Amino acid sequence: MQLLGAINAYKMMGIDESDLVDVSYGDYASYDGEYVVIPTGIYIGHYRSTKYPLFSDRIIPAFTGLHISDYHCIEGLRRYQHFGPFGCRDTETMKYLRNAGFDAYTSGCMSLIQPRRSETDVNERKKVFFIDAPEELLKHVPDEVLKDADFSLSHNWKSAKSDDLLGTSAESIADVKKIIDKLCKEARLIVTHRVHVSFPYTAMGIPVITALKPTPGNMTDERFSGYSKMLNIYTPDKYSDIDWCPSIPDIEDVKQKVFNSFKNAVTRQYEKYKDVCNSSEYFEEVDKESPDIYYNGDYAAYLTLQDKLDWVYKQNDKMFINSRTLLEHITNKDLPETNVIVFGAGSAARWLIKRFDSYLSRAKSFNIVDNNEARIGHPVSFSDWTIDPIVKASLASKFQNEPIKEPIIINSFLGKKQNLLVIIATGKYYSDASVSIGKQLIEQFGLTEGKEFFFLDKLNNSMNMPLTEEARMYSQFEAL
Repeated sequence: MQLLGAINAYKMMGIDESDLVDVSYGDYASYDGEYVVIPTGIYIGHYRSTKYPLFSDRIIPAFTGLHISDYHCIEGLRRYQHFGPFGCRDTETMKYLRNAGFDAYTSGCMSLIQPRRSETDVNERKKVFFIDAPEELLKHVPDEVLKDADFSLSHNWKSAKSDDLLGTSAESIADVKKIIDKLCKEARLIVTHRVHVSFPYTAMGIPVITALKPTPGNMTDERFSGYSKMLNIYTPDKYSDIDWCPSIPDIEDVKQKVFNSFKNAVTRQYEKYKDVCNSSEYFEEVDKESPDIYYNGDYAAYLTLQDKLDWVYKQNDKMFINSRTLLEHITNKDLPETNVIVFGAGSAARWLIKRFDSYLSRAKSFNIVDNNEARIGHPVSFSDWTIDPIVKASLASKFQNEPIKEPIIINSFLGKKQNLLVIIATGKYYSDASVSIGKQLIEQFGLTEGKEFFFLDKLNNSMNMPLTEEARMYSQFEAL
């Protein structure tokens, strides 16, 4: 419903739908097209959801309708603080952010930007639609309401397209519009506990009863903070007081305020960033057309010391600070979802496996590839290593039976590049062998350094940056 609200807002701004760039929410972090401004009214409900970047560098978020239900998430948003101010869906989210030092205001929800329904089908509006209404409410519903009840619809709607999990395809939007048309034509009343049923259908001029689910102390859900004047909200202890014939709401002034916030947020970001993005895009496209491996000195790394310190301080749960989570932070990968490939089967690869054996074994898949045909099909051996016998046995059990493969297997993982991690393990990043492999990954497989592939020594330099004593007090880093 937020997407439909945004589309309606663009039409009100004179922007045709055909002029919009389609970026699915699930692709925000990996998007690599032209620079775009995206109105961002996302829901963030757990601090791990901000552990990795929410947006690629090609997305300029215009925060409007943001909702946060866990204050731990706020630290993960600091990397986007320069994109403020933050328009919040509700007053509680605004308070969270303001208390944390963010420039925030309540913009309202994009799902409120809906046209009012026509008054031509009044005689057909006989049904009372219960859309995910609390079970505890049913015993309070009068018989004259139940006789007209329809329980066929749910907010937990699933797209007919199996690959459209978020319901943002053109087909899915068309299906949602059919449901909206049905409700506008047939509903005399809607009963729900859902935010994105209550908001948009109230905006369409349909009477809505918002019956909240039971909470400790019968408290009002924070998602509805700031909306008590425009919604018929009832906590469970007030179910018996429900007015089952509520008046048709008139919130046109509220809808205009929400639209104005949307328009201002999008316009502000566009005007602020259009020139710098146009300039940067020119040089970036040149680099894309002729990608190369660049020399950055003997101690080149993928993050600065300040980046590392900032990351340490932002970890709310210190038990999650270790070399695995730092590796995931640097590579922007979640290991259980990642296909790891080590390119090179020599001593550097064996060292990498020894250092990260417990992490590599957690990956979705693990492979070793090499350009040397004499190595293909043979396993990596640790038998000649002078190391602790227990460690040697552990490594052998996990990796020694893994045959070395040809690099062509990388093709099978290109469908989801964001879940691919290739580590070049052939000595210094500027050695002839490493540079050759880097160019091979760029030219043959279309991979990008720092996104899909990394040089082992630059990763190691990143992880070995010394922390200050103060930072050490807050961390539990393993010996690196």
